[in-house]
Amino acid sequence: ACDSSNNLYIVGTIASKSAILKFNSSGTLLWQRELSVSGGSTVIALQTIWVDANNIFVAGQSPISSLSYVFLSKL
Repeated sequence: ACDSSNNLYIVGTIASKSAILKFNSSGTLLWQRELSVSGGSTVIALQTIWVDANNIFVAGQSPISSLSYVFLSKL
């Protein structure tokens, strides 16, 4: 996803760890955030990211014990 300043936001999951990366329009990494859910369970699949003027939203799927649930989070 891109914001109004042409910054690029990328979500990804590797080895059961998920992160959001923010790059400026020149491709320089500005920051990286690893995501997890309450109780320390690691987010295993980030699937979508949206940005607007003031917010970043992500959606994904995470396991709790033998169950799995989907979530929407505002950062």
